[in-house]
Amino acid sequence: MSSTDTSSAEKEAADENINEENLFMSLNASEEQETDEHECQRCKQRKCRYRQVQTRPAGEPVTTFVTCINCRNRWKFSY
Repeated sequence: MSSTDTSSAEKEAADENINEENLFMSLNASEEQETDEHECQRCKQRKCRYRQVQTRPAGEPVTTFVTCINCRNRWKFSY
């Protein structure tokens, strides 16, 4: 792997982080429900807030956006 490949991969990762941050902000960062169902991978706490949003066509599952209350780590998933 050359240095241009590495910098290209780093740029793609940075762009993905920016896109995810923008998606969180566009969905109104104040998630609705507080729960202990999800464990934060960063701080291992279970104090989280989540919001479910239909981001894909109606036949697809909803996307769940989670924010850790303790360390503000964010992640998303869909079933």
